[in-house]
Amino acid sequence: MNVNPLLTWIDEPSTRQGIRFRQDGAWERWTYADLAGFAGKIAGGLAAAGVRHDERVVIIERTGPDFVATLYGVMLAGAIPCPVAPPYLFQNADLYARHLRAIIDVACPALAVTAANLVERLEFDGPVHTAAELAAAGAAPTARRPARRCCSSPPGRAVGSKACGFRSRPWQPTSRPSAPGWRWTKVTRPPRGCRCTTTWG
Repeated sequence: MNVNPLLTWIDEPSTRQGIRFRQDGAWERWTYADLAGFAGKIAGGLAAAGVRHDERVVIIERTGPDFVATLYGVMLAGAIPCPVAPPYLFQNADLYARHLRAIIDVACPALAVTAANLVERLEFDGPVHTAAELAAAGAAPTARRPARRCCSSPPGRAVGSKACGFRSRPWQPTSRPSAPGWRWTKVTRPPRGCRCTTTWG
């Protein structure tokens, strides 16, 4: 059972309800069970790649099943997702690289997940994988599954970025920013009765 309220739907995902995504000019329907299964495989792939609890994972994906499954897969693995908007059409490559480097310098991610057509363009010293690669590794019989923890919400400081473009600056908030367009990973304290030895920031 997942304690993190963001993950409770994965325990018993619906096989009838779902989300429709626009992919390659056509609509694709994914049930919540499909997305939960995909997220579980990605979580296994992250564990097999050596991503540990509390470590950050940068996600650079456009809206679609890969982004949704990776976002929840990272949390299932006990890591902290750091979503970053992918470059938009005709965006200056140097400005985007500078924007991404600023986020990476703050987040210090263990791994990055991105679309196949962006892998070669990322200036990141760590491992870079696609969602499909992680899911394939997570589905392997020898894949190491993430351990269950009584506290699914990752500790530490949240890392976010403003979604308006290259002028955004990464931050480590001490309070909720009032400006619109910010996103962050919510950090909560462990539930009452939790016996985790994790240090909370």
